[in-house]
Amino acid sequence: MATARLVRIRARKRKKVPSRAVRWARSPQTPRAVELTYVLALKKLAARWGTRAQELLLPIARRVIGPADDTRTDADSPYGGALKSLGGYGTAYADGTEFATAQISTAKKNVAHSKGEFQRLGIKLRQAEPALDKGIRAWRSDNVALVKSMLDTQREILSDILTGYEGHSYETIAKQIEDRCGVVSSRAEFIARDQVLKLNSNITTARMAAAGIAEFVWTTTGDERVRKTHEDLDGQTFSYDDPPVTNDDGDTNLPGEDYQCRCVPTPVLPELDDEAGNDNSVDDDSK
Repeated sequence: MATARLVRIRARKRKKVPSRAVRWARSPQTPRAVELTYVLALKKLAARWGTRAQELLLPIARRVIGPADDTRTDADSPYGGALKSLGGYGTAYADGTEFATAQISTAKKNVAHSKGEFQRLGIKLRQAEPALDKGIRAWRSDNVALVKSMLDTQREILSDILTGYEGHSYETIAKQIEDRCGVVSSRAEFIARDQVLKLNSNITTARMAAAGIAEFVWTTTGDERVRKTHEDLDGQTFSYDDPPVTNDDGDTNLPGEDYQCRCVPTPVLPELDDEAGNDNSVDDDSK
């Protein structure tokens, strides 16, 4: 099995393809403006949660400054009720109308952007529109779960900070809480960027299938942020039904599916085959 897979990879490398820059121009692009809007929406949610965390926890921290009490249990913690309330607020924010509206808007804009990209590339769909609603619903559900999990994790860290810093000054505890709320914002941004990339990948894959396109050439952004495993895939041709391994864990993914993956699939179109092969082509025959 390993030998057969290696032969397939070598065969892919021997097939000449256009330069990365040409392939990038011939690929459906990620909607950067949509990504930025979603980042702002999730950072706003994170900021509201962080503000609420400080409102709930700092007054209690000011009141209970003093030596730690080794006999006190978690149930006796003066922060228990506030942390439980904070968990409730996190759930309410993730399930709330504002976040749902941002998700729906992001999905609609992404669908519209994708349609424009396919028109730009001259790719005609064989049916009016592929079924996207199911994938978008799954994407929204995953987003809510990720946000809830992230906020729950940060709440647990805040709990550890509050108990671990007992006996320290109020200023020390307040600074730790403030710093942690800043981490919530950065984590929200990470989730937003990653999820827009995944949504765009899902929509692109559905539209490629609807257009009858079975293969793509893996194309990276070509900058210093490209991870080594993805750089090695650049210029190789793959089937949508047989995506490559993209990380050290052995996971197989299409472009945009791996975490923070900014790679794109360049569709293999027969009418472009005679244009392939230039100074930057990939060709293992010379090695």
